[in-house]
Amino acid sequence: MNSRMKWTVVSSSMCLSAFLLTGMMLGKSADQSADTYKHIKVFSEVVAHIKEEYVEEPDMKAVSLGALNGMLESVDPFASYLDAHQYQDYLKAKDAHRATWA
Repeated sequence: MNSRMKWTVVSSSMCLSAFLLTGMMLGKSADQSADTYKHIKVFSEVVAHIKEEYVEEPDMKAVSLGALNGMLESVDPFASYLDAHQYQDYLKAKDAHRATWA
């Protein structure tokens, strides 16, 4: 095999490998995204069942806040979601504990 043919085979192999690796990485990220959407669909279906099939009308704000807190706590046990009122209370308490220098 002459050197030109070797160079052609090597460069073609490298290009093919690069395309395959790129496709593999793009395919992996698409699978993760699709998996997330499947979980969101399940969540939406559960919320719809809660709204439509409970005998008493559920407090959907409490259901939503509970779901948000559950998501955050599954990532970090010390994390929690604060609604607007809770956040304002947090800011007031944080400022009250701040030391002042004379």
